[in-house]
Parts: sequence; C-alpha cells; structure tokens
Amino acid sequence: MEFVIITAQWEVGIGLVRHYCRALINRGFRCRLMMINEDNAKDLLIRYGVREGIVKIPLILIINSGGVRVISIDDLREFTRG
Repeated sequence: MEFVIITAQWEVGIGLVRHYCRALINRGFRCRLMMINEDNAKDLLIRYGVREGIVKIPLILIINSGGVRVISIDDLREFTRG
C-alpha cells in the first residue's frame, strides 16, 4: 500500500501533509508527496481529483493492488495514529 499526496507549495496545509507523510513512513508505509506541476501528479489529479468541475488539494490517494482510493485529510491523520 502506498500513500500519494498531491499538493502545491502555496497550499496552506503543506506543512501538515509533510508531517503526516513522514509519520506514515516512520510507521512502515510508503508515502510520496507530489507537487501539482509534476506530470504524473497532473494525470492523477485529472483522473481522481476532479469533483463537480473543481480540483481540491491536497488530493490524498491510497494505491494498492486493489486499485486507488481517495481519502480525506482526516482519514490520513487516522492512519498516522494507528
């Protein structure tokens, strides 16, 4: 299972998502932080992040063999707690 977090340098909560990503890594999970200007991030944003014509960041994805699941920042926080 891998967590992918797509955000931007100007996003208000970037420090918090970086903290959560480090916490997940410390717990043994794979976590990758991507910026919205990266090509792969753009593809993921278009595929999983558009809701009613709007893209919200951070976009937090859990990717595993079963597919891709979009989760909220609150769900991400719960994963860091165990």
